[in-house]
Amino acid sequence: MKKYYSLALLMLFSTVLLPAQNLKKVTGKASIQAINSQQTVVQPNSKSLTNINEDFEGYTDFSMTFAPWTTTDVDLSETYGIQDITFPNMYAPMAYLIFNPTTCVPAITNPAILAHSGNKFAGCFASVTFPNNDWLISPAISLGSNSSVSFWVKSYSDQYGLERYKVGVSTTNTDPASFTIISGSNYLEAPVAAWQQKNFDLNSYNGQTVYIAIQCVSNDAFLFMVDDFVATTTISQTTTLAGLVTDAISGAPVSGALVSVAGLTDVTDASGNYSIENITAGVLNAAFSSNITTGEAPLAVSFYDQSTEGSNTVSCSKTGYETYVNNQVVIPPGETFTLNISLSPTLTDAAMRFVLNWGELPPDLDSHLDTPSIEGTVYHVFYENQGNATAAPYAALDHDVTNGFGPETMTIYQMFDGTYKFYIYDYTGGTNPITASQAVVQIYNQNGLMQTIQVPTSGTGRYWYVCDVNGATGQLTIHNNIQELSPGIGKN
Repeated sequence: MKKYYSLALLMLFSTVLLPAQNLKKVTGKASIQAINSQQTVVQPNSKSLTNINEDFEGYTDFSMTFAPWTTTDVDLSETYGIQDITFPNMYAPMAYLIFNPTTCVPAITNPAILAHSGNKFAGCFASVTFPNNDWLISPAISLGSNSSVSFWVKSYSDQYGLERYKVGVSTTNTDPASFTIISGSNYLEAPVAAWQQKNFDLNSYNGQTVYIAIQCVSNDAFLFMVDDFVATTTISQTTTLAGLVTDAISGAPVSGALVSVAGLTDVTDASGNYSIENITAGVLNAAFSSNITTGEAPLAVSFYDQSTEGSNTVSCSKTGYETYVNNQVVIPPGETFTLNISLSPTLTDAAMRFVLNWGELPPDLDSHLDTPSIEGTVYHVFYENQGNATAAPYAALDHDVTNGFGPETMTIYQMFDGTYKFYIYDYTGGTNPITASQAVVQIYNQNGLMQTIQVPTSGTGRYWYVCDVNGATGQLTIHNNIQELSPGIGKN
C-alpha cells in the first residue's frame, strides 16, 4: 500500500499544500506476531441466516478474523503495507482484514481509500509472493426465492494494476475447494475511479443453504476493497395446523375424520393424527353469538362478541359424530399450531353435551356441573362424583383427562326444571394460568353444535364460569368469566 505526499512542504518563507495523499506500498516486518488467517472450515449445520446486510462497521479495526465471516488465506504470503503509515497486522500473512483508514497512524484522509459507507471495509492487501489467493466467505445463507447478492468493490490504485477477483458459491462448507465460481470464466477487475456495485443472481440455488465467497486473485497490485455486502431472499412461511382427533366420550383416536381449514383438507390416519400445511393468513372473524336462537315468543336473547383477528375456521366431520366447527383458531404465521379436536357422538339419547379441549398446559382442567334440584337433591358432578346417565342426576362426566389437551366431556342426559351451572376449574394452578390454556368449550344438543366458547385471555382466578342452562327450555346463558370463587356449589 502506499505512502502519501507530505501535505505540507516547508519552503523558505512559504508553504505549499499538495492536493492529496499519495500512498505507496512497501514491504516490512509485521509489527505484531502474524496470525495464520486460514480459518477452520465451517460446515453447513452451522446456524444460517436468511438475509445479510453487512457494512463491516461492527468489527474491531484491523481484525484478520471476524466471525461469522470466514477469511481463508490460501497463498499464506506476507503482505504489503503502506509507506509512512502504520496499523495493527501490517505486513502479516492474511486474507482480508477490517481496514479503517481513519484510525491508521497517521489517519488517512485520501478519498480514494475511504469506505463506501461508514469508516470501515474489508480489505485485501497484495501478497508479497503473488498472485493473491485470499477468500472472504459469508455466513451460511438459507435461500428461499428471489435470491441475489450484491456488494461494492474498488481498487485503491491502478499504479500496480487493477485488483482482480472472482465470486463463488458453495452448498456444502467454506473450504475453497467447495466453491463454484459464478462470476465467469475469467477474473473481474475492480475500478479505481469510484466504488462499483456488483450484483449476482442466486435463484439457481433457491431452497439450499449456501456460502458466498469473494476471492481476491490480484497479481502484485495493492489494496482490494469490499464493502456493503447484501444478500437477500424471500422465505415462504409454512404455516401448519396439526393435531389429534379423538372421540369425546371414550378419548380414543378417530381415524377417517375429515379436517378442513382455509380450503385445505386432510383425513386423520389410523392413529387419529392430521396435518395441513401452507395455510393462508387468517381474517377478522366477527363472531357474535347469542344465548338462544329458537323457542317460544317472546325470546330473551343476549349477544356475545367473541370476534378474533387473524383467525381461521376449522371444521372436522365424520359419520356418526356431530360436526366440529371452530371459527376462532389463530394460527401463527410460519409456525406449526397444534389443535386437538374431540368429536361428539351424535346425541340421540342425551339433551346436551359440553366438550372441553385445551393446550399442553396447565395439565389438568376439570369440568364441573351443578344441577338444579333433582328428586329433592342438588348434585355437583365432577371427577370425584362422576354422575350417572340413567339415574339421578341424569348427567355424567364421560371422560376425564389429567395430562393436558383433553377431551374433558360432560353430558346432561335428561334435563330438569331449574338452572344448571357449567364451569371449569384449573386444578393444577401454578405459573400456567387458565387464561393461557387455549381452552375451548363446545356445546352440543340434538340439533348439533350450539356454541363454541374460547377461554378469556385475561382475568384473575382459577375458575372459568362458562354458562348456565335453563333446564326447562335448554336456553344457554353465556358468562365466559374468569373468577376467584366458584360460581356454584363446587369448590375444586
